[in-house]
Amino acid sequence: MFEIKVKELRSYNQRIVRAFYVSLIMPAFFFIPSIIQGHWVFGAIVSTVIFLLFFLPRQVRQLVFITSISARNGVLTIVYMEGNEQAIMSGKIEDFHFKLGGRYSKQDVTLKVYHKDERILRQYQLGDWSTSKFNQILAAFQ
Repeated sequence: MFEIKVKELRSYNQRIVRAFYVSLIMPAFFFIPSIIQGHWVFGAIVSTVIFLLFFLPRQVRQLVFITSISARNGVLTIVYMEGNEQAIMSGKIEDFHFKLGGRYSKQDVTLKVYHKDERILRQYQLGDWSTSKFNQILAAFQ
């Protein structure tokens, strides 16, 4: 028997709004000086591109939030939020496997959930999700 629960500290809407505001910071550093120098059109275009490059990946990260992974009697159950909607996925333990993924640094580690060799979920380090919790899951299902 295995169970791990993670509380969703912020709702999906709160996470998206926060990602929006955080993504505005970098373009502002470029847009404000361009206004002062009189190149506001160029500054607006470049700032919009920079904003989209920062915001779109953050928006994708906020979409899925796994709240519970449990295994009982050979059945694995994953409860997660997809946007504002709760979803439940369950099946035989042997049909699922987990992998860690990371792109650039230890802070960018993700937990990837596979069902019959097809990736179905990816959990980023949000809220209480951390590399140590990811490692607990990997250890439990090796």
